Amino acid sequence: MVSTDNLFMNTKSLPAHLQQVLEQHVAESQLTQDDELREIFAKLSSLNSKVELLKSKIIQNRQNKQ
Repeated sequence: MVSTDNLFMNTKSLPAHLQQVLEQHVAESQLTQDDELREIFAKLSSLNSKVELLKSKIIQNRQNKQ
């Protein structure tokens, strides 16, 4: 049986992936850094923190069940 715990923790969350894609668009001058984009980045960062916390809790719960 393959453990999914390491895979689960090593994959990027959707908010982190979206932020990375947006940063690439900024780097390629397809988007400009403005207040709206900075607000989106802040919200994605906050959401990513929440996702990472939940991922940690899920893994902890899985370990407690074993």
